[in-house]
Amino acid sequence: DVYKRQALSLSINREDINKAIYYGLGRPGIDTVEPQSPLYDARTANLYAGYDPAYAQRLLDGLGLDKRGPGGVRLLPDGRPMIIVVETAGEDTEQVDVLELVAEDLGKIGITLITRTGERETMERRISAGLTLMSVWTGLENALPIAKSDPAELAPTNSCLLYTSDAADDSLRV
Repeated sequence: DVYKRQALSLSINREDINKAIYYGLGRPGIDTVEPQSPLYDARTANLYAGYDPAYAQRLLDGLGLDKRGPGGVRLLPDGRPMIIVVETAGEDTEQVDVLELVAEDLGKIGITLITRTGERETMERRISAGLTLMSVWTGLENALPIAKSDPAELAPTNSCLLYTSDAADDSLRV
């Protein structure tokens, strides 16, 4: 649901992540292309990137996710706790550090985030089999796509494409 995704985004304190992990050198925002790209859209560049946990909570409450269980964790309609498991290969400790901060932020709105690290091959098999809820990997190199860029860099269509590049993302988005 789009409102759930908006709520998750609004609950992340990107400025804190920028300060703690990137020494204030990053530019908080959503995962999008850089302004230098011809595909950049200023209207959507920072949609739901602001830190507004109160609004995030209202969105979730409005979706019927207003019941809480032990520890204040939100309950899904079937009564299970709202837990998001994010899988990462664990090769990039920066990803794990960022996910730790995101987990703290989500905890403030009643969502538990668990980071599962594992070997790259295991993660690839789990993704291919549709066994992952969410995963983290490097993004589009330098965030400057053009019309001829491979769309698979933005939305991988098979597991082989997930691991073709070891290049770092120069845009330092948080």
